[in-house]
Amino acid sequence: MSHPLLVEAIETEFVPVAIHNNKAGKDAEILKRYEEPAWNNPVMRFVDAAGKDVLPRKDRVWQTNAVALRMIAALKAAKRPVPGYLELAEIETRTAGIQTTTFAMSCFWEGESRLGGLEGVTGTRAGWMDGREVVELRFDPKLISYTELLGQARKMNCLSEAFVRTEEHREIAAATLGASKAKLVQADASDAKASDQLYYLRKSPLAKLALSPLQKTRINAALRVGGDAKKWLSPRQRASLR
Repeated sequence: MSHPLLVEAIETEFVPVAIHNNKAGKDAEILKRYEEPAWNNPVMRFVDAAGKDVLPRKDRVWQTNAVALRMIAALKAAKRPVPGYLELAEIETRTAGIQTTTFAMSCFWEGESRLGGLEGVTGTRAGWMDGREVVELRFDPKLISYTELLGQARKMNCLSEAFVRTEEHREIAAATLGASKAKLVQADASDAKASDQLYYLRKSPLAKLALSPLQKTRINAALRVGGDAKKWLSPRQRASLR
């Protein structure tokens, strides 16, 4: 419950109720009604106004991303829209399988804003490596493969050289760019100065909001092309902006 967007979604899209184990009164009555044992693991249940399960019961929901996935599934099962900010919260709470790569280009302002809008890219960072302007990318290979990411970056003119972390990525990048432009590295790129990070967001009033990292990435990308950056905001963030 430490992710602010998840907390807001719980309080805005649902009516949250906590039922305690081994507590007399109404808590015990609810446990009995739903045939829950007095001693159990944390259980997440989503019920409609009549108290009927919207999703099958599930326990052992320990991790933040698992909570987000259950919330999204419940909204879909109830045929309700899933807000964009909740979708972003689910993506950025994924930890398994997230990979990192770094692309050199002529301008990291453009690189962050163009690549940050790609589905599957979960974060960007402007920096320097070997005297080149670069953008470090975090991406989910389940949503966008490394080959697809290279192809999209080339189309956007955001890939003149690739600095990779694995031999597999080096071979893929070499096949696309040539062996001399696919370099295996272990060190991270050095940070560009703060004013060069998420350049289009920093020029916007939205920069004053308390945004999550992925919100910043997507909003920066939307602002560059004049897109609807506000679609990624939560209701409370919209109110703060007003």
